[in-house]
Amino acid sequence: SLTYLSWGCLSLLPNLYPHVFLLASLPMTLSGGSCAVYLLTYCYISDVTNEQTRSFRMAVLITAIFTSNVLGTILAPLLMYTQHSLNPYPFIFFLSASIPLVSALYTHWYIQESVYVKLVRDEVLLSLTHVKSLFSACFRHRKGNARPMILLIIAAQTLRVFMAEGELAILYLSVREMFSWQLPEYSAYYCFYNVMLGVGAMSGVWVFSTKLGMSNSLVIALVFFTRCIRCVMMAIADSGDYLYFGAVVSMFVSVSDPLCHTEMSRMVQQHEVGKVFALTSIVESFTPIGSAPLYTFVYEMTFMQAPGAVFLMSAAISAIAALMIAIVYIMQRFVNEECYQTGYLEELHEQTTI
Repeated sequence: SLTYLSWGCLSLLPNLYPHVFLLASLPMTLSGGSCAVYLLTYCYISDVTNEQTRSFRMAVLITAIFTSNVLGTILAPLLMYTQHSLNPYPFIFFLSASIPLVSALYTHWYIQESVYVKLVRDEVLLSLTHVKSLFSACFRHRKGNARPMILLIIAAQTLRVFMAEGELAILYLSVREMFSWQLPEYSAYYCFYNVMLGVGAMSGVWVFSTKLGMSNSLVIALVFFTRCIRCVMMAIADSGDYLYFGAVVSMFVSVSDPLCHTEMSRMVQQHEVGKVFALTSIVESFTPIGSAPLYTFVYEMTFMQAPGAVFLMSAAISAIAALMIAIVYIMQRFVNEECYQTGYLEELHEQTTI
């Protein structure tokens, strides 16, 4: 909220040096931004849900995120057009500042804390002990080969974010070169794709996990494979219809995020869930540093001959991620339920005996 408020104030000043806006981004950067918000939300959902409802509640969060993407894409040009002044940005930034402020007030007053936090006056905020504890929770030996499973899931999640950030950097350039799309056509496709992902997140968890009773790792591997198919379709597309059909084919790929977090939470103790999620978020937050330049470089090298060739790289990465999760599924089949924590096994046995 402070960052958007600062941007709104700075946008009122004429002929301002653009790099000044980077200083206004410090509040968001120092607080962790959206990465910290998603991390804490996942931890809260893990605290207040049981093993049977956790994946669906996380899928609701994913659906809300994609819904907000659609609303933002639709409302942004409307707000630009309704502001008849030459500078519509202050109103947009101030409106953007009010939304997280209302969310923060609602969270503070109406959402109860899920865990009891004991405040110690002399405790150091930043300590190497916390860092050691975080890495110990993720890398220490666990029964049932749970450690390599957790690391493979984290790696697959990182590859998913790597692909998403890389494709976002070049997608508009690609469709403009391939199909001569302009911003309205691209916005329509972007909204359609996010709607498919939002619908697929909730319906996928409900169908595959609740109704069919499929293993989470098997579902994740399958949806990564569908993403690979979508990327191949985008690479060979000769019309925009291929992109829309690919969005339908890969609509369930959004279930990978809640199912991956659910699966990791089952393999660690309750007090270690936040640490594992934190390492996952840290690794994911660094992926744009490498993905955006890499995708841009590949696009620059290939767009003259084949504008969609860059998506073949996404197809290869999706195949690698699917293979990683397939290995997790095979390992789980060998160790049965030994990789899960005792609390989850007790709940699972109670559910099967009722």
